[in-house]
Amino acid sequence: MNYIIVDLDDTLLKSDKTVSEYTANGLDMLRKTGFLFVINTARSYMRTEEYISLLKPDYVICNGGTEIYNSAQECIYQKKMTKVVTNEILYEILNDPSVVNFSVQGIEKLYSRDLTYVSKNSFVTYFSFEEELEEESYKILISSPDFLKYQKIAENYGLFFEKYFDGTWFRISPSTKALGNAALFNLLKDNDPKDYVFGDDNGDMDMIRNAYHGVLLVNAKESLKNQVSHITEYDNNNDGVVRYMEKFR
Repeated sequence: MNYIIVDLDDTLLKSDKTVSEYTANGLDMLRKTGFLFVINTARSYMRTEEYISLLKPDYVICNGGTEIYNSAQECIYQKKMTKVVTNEILYEILNDPSVVNFSVQGIEKLYSRDLTYVSKNSFVTYFSFEEELEEESYKILISSPDFLKYQKIAENYGLFFEKYFDGTWFRISPSTKALGNAALFNLLKDNDPKDYVFGDDNGDMDMIRNAYHGVLLVNAKESLKNQVSHITEYDNNNDGVVRYMEKFR
């Protein structure tokens, strides 16, 4: 099967977090020519819903590869960290003076004790972390210069460690975007997927490198561009994904 798999922020979405009519129509045309349209985002499902309603993807992979939803908005795949593992990692974070900031993606809420971050983002819920978090989690996000320590912690728990943004943040999670794609292909029993994958950040690089045809947006950081073979001509504000795919219709 043929797939077009896209990250949202700074990839499919313009900088103002909207989707242009040109891109929406282009995605619809690609689906009519036989492509399955898949969103693969680090966002939670709830933070993706407005784009699901607008674009009606065939599948949504969210929370960095830990959940998959079908077109009926049913969850068909999940990977989570247990409460015990979540709180054991949080114990290390809370006792580490090198940690600048952190947050935890719970089942429905993103938790942070950073009041400024909470006040600026309606999707973030304040939690003091003075007591244990009483739920499983999809990912823990950490800002610290001591990334080697947390890379080792992730390895000890059989979890995945990924840098993202400018490399000052990293994520500990039971899956990755690339593994989310692989899980979808497995669910669909597709042993020979032709996936055209688009992203713009460190967190997208693994799925771009593992794709049948991986593409980096031209607005990505320069340091990433020498790691890929394909780069869009147009940026995310000028329909970069759809304009690149027009030659494959």
